[in-house]
Amino acid sequence: MDKFMQRIGSYPAEYKPHIHGPFNPAINYKPDTPFKDVKLGELGKWFQRRNPNPVPAVSRAYWRYCQTWLLPKKASAAGLIQLILGASLFYYVMSYNTLSEYDYSE
Repeated sequence: MDKFMQRIGSYPAEYKPHIHGPFNPAINYKPDTPFKDVKLGELGKWFQRRNPNPVPAVSRAYWRYCQTWLLPKKASAAGLIQLILGASLFYYVMSYNTLSEYDYSE
């Protein structure tokens, strides 16, 4: 538990300030071969090098989305509209069974 608490708020081990410059949470600082360039024989080793924990990937995706759509100086309403439509779609999928059982003929 102590190691986990020490890692909260710290930079990734691969991040080197004198090489990479200012920290950007949307960038993966561990260099690796892109998936499209991996040969079939190297696929097993490529998967072994990857981090199986989805939290860093989700965090990078979140920050990449925010930097693209929500945080620019001249941001449009596109990011907010995407979030609203995504929440609406999520609600519809979650309540589909209830909505499909409802009798609308009355």
